[in-house]
Amino acid sequence: MQLSELTIRIILLFLPGVICWFFLEKLIISRKREFSYFIIYSFLLAFLSYFTYYSIVYLLKLIPALNTPDVKFFSLLLNLDKPLGEGILFEIFLVSLTAFLLALGLSLIINNRIFHKIFLNKISRRFPEPDLWSFIFNRNDKYWIDLRDFKNKKIYRGQIFSYSDTISSIVELYLTKVKVYEEDGGEEYEVPGLYIARNSDDITIEFIRKVRS
Repeated sequence: MQLSELTIRIILLFLPGVICWFFLEKLIISRKREFSYFIIYSFLLAFLSYFTYYSIVYLLKLIPALNTPDVKFFSLLLNLDKPLGEGILFEIFLVSLTAFLLALGLSLIINNRIFHKIFLNKISRRFPEPDLWSFIFNRNDKYWIDLRDFKNKKIYRGQIFSYSDTISSIVELYLTKVKVYEEDGGEEYEVPGLYIARNSDDITIEFIRKVRS
């Protein structure tokens, strides 16, 4: 099956959005999305990438000495009589590069909750994470915790070093400077590090005190 000229141009139009979405998904914590979300966000991120690129070109054109070329892709999108030359492919490459940089910028804003701190912090109590697990563990404050394992009747005390991205039926934690206690409080042993994977219904986590810098 051969692709039509218009189909190829639409694919090229979406390409920067797909690139932006791919890197953004790798750099932030998010829930698993349906394919429809991929289509919608790729479309929106594609236009945001083109808008950012065109804005840069517009600013560069204000400096005559740079001799910045005009943006041509949108004019060729619906004008099928004009072929896609190497200049257009290079333009799409530059937009794709812009999409990558845009993904870095958006991930910085999302991971540092900049939008939430500026606009929503005073008008909403909604936390800026996919779930409460991510909200608690993505905070800059680090704590000593007691992880109470009811099924095995153990208490694990240590510092949080790493954790699974988002809560599910099984949660994962890596603790350092760990002391393991019996449920009645008797100390069993001590280890430098401990990986724990437990069903979320079988544990509770108590935050004891902040880790001193």
